[in-house]
Amino acid sequence: MKKFIFFILLSEFSFGQTPANDQHWQILWQDDFNSLNTTIWNIANNYDHFGEPQMYRTNNCFVSNGNLVLRCKAEPYQGHNYTSGWVETKNTFQVQYGYLESRIKLPYGNGLWPAFWTWTNNPNYQEIDIFEMVPGAIEYCHRNDSQEFPHTNNISTSNIHLQEPDGTCDDPYADGSVSIIQDYTQWHTYSIEWSPSRIIWYVDNYPVRYYQNSGITALTTVILNLAINPYVSVTSGFPADMLVDYVKVYELNSDCNDFINATNYDFSTYNNVEKNFIKIGQESGNNSLSNGQDVNLRASQFIEISGDFHVPVGASLYLDANKDCSTELELKCTQTFNPCAYDFSNYDNTVKKRIELGNNGCNITITPTTNDILSLLSD
Repeated sequence: MKKFIFFILLSEFSFGQTPANDQHWQILWQDDFNSLNTTIWNIANNYDHFGEPQMYRTNNCFVSNGNLVLRCKAEPYQGHNYTSGWVETKNTFQVQYGYLESRIKLPYGNGLWPAFWTWTNNPNYQEIDIFEMVPGAIEYCHRNDSQEFPHTNNISTSNIHLQEPDGTCDDPYADGSVSIIQDYTQWHTYSIEWSPSRIIWYVDNYPVRYYQNSGITALTTVILNLAINPYVSVTSGFPADMLVDYVKVYELNSDCNDFINATNYDFSTYNNVEKNFIKIGQESGNNSLSNGQDVNLRASQFIEISGDFHVPVGASLYLDANKDCSTELELKCTQTFNPCAYDFSNYDNTVKKRIELGNNGCNITITPTTNDILSLLSD
C-alpha cells in the first residue's frame, strides 16, 4: 500500500465567518436609525476632544431618511474653527467581545477624519479602530514602515491602542494597518470579530486584517464621529456628512458545558452553539457531508476530526477553535484536521495545529487542480 505525505502552504491568517453565513452569531442589539435613540446613544455636546479643531455639538447629530447624520461644519464656536458630530453607546449598551458591524457612507476631503471605533479607560486605556479615514495624510504599511500610502478614498486604516497594565507607559502597543478598499464615499459595511484571542477586520464581509489579541479584553464603548485632522491642511467642502445606515452587535451563541464526542455524527443535528470541544470520527469513524451541505463548527478548546471523513464537491466545512471558554479541561486550544478523503477546493483557509490525511489505511482524494500542494512523496 502506498502512503502519501504532502505539505500544504497555510496562510498566517485565520479568518472567521461573518453573521451573514454563520448562525453561531446571534444579534445582541441593533439600531437602524429610524430615530435618534437616546436610550442607546450619548450625543456629545460642547465636547472638546483633546483640543482638536472641532467642537462636538448635539445639533450636528440627527436622523434623516433612515440614516444617522454626523455633520461637520466650518464655523467658529467657542474658540474652534469647526463643529461636528459624535455619538457613543451608553453604559448599558457597552460591548465585550462579539461581532460589531455598521453600514456607513463617508465624505471625502483632505482634513476630514471620520472613524468607527471602540474605547475604554477602565481599567486601562484600550481602543480598537474599526476604521479611520484620514485623506491627505501619509499612511504606512504595518508590515513595512518604509512603504508609504498617500491616503485617498480607496484607503482605510485600522489601529489598536493598549496601555501597560500599570499605566506607566502610554500606548506602547499602537499597531496601525492600511487596507486597500473601494471608494469609501459609497456605502460599505465595516466590521470586526473580537474575541479574547483575536481581532479580525472586515470590509463588506471580506477580511482585511487579522490581529492576535494581546490584552484588549475590557467592556468597551462604541463610538462614531467625524473629526478634523489637526495635522493635515483642510481642503474639504462643507458641510460634510458621515451617514450611518445601522449599527449591529452580535454575540456568539456559546455553551461551555456542551461538547461533541462522537464516532459517527449526523451534521444535520448540529445546533449552531459554540461547544467546549468537538471530537468527531476517532479511528473507526466514517463521516461525510452531503452535496450542497454547508457546515460551520465552532469550539473553544479544540476541534478534532479523524477517521474516514469526506467533504464532497458542492459542500463546505468551516472549523474554528478560539479559546472563548476557560481551560478547565486543561486542554490547549488546538485545531486538528484528520480526514480520510478530502476535496481541497473546500479548504477553509484557517490555520490548523496539524493536518494529517490518509491515516488508518485510508485512500485519499486530491483534486488535481489544487495549487496548494508543495510536495508529494510516496513510498
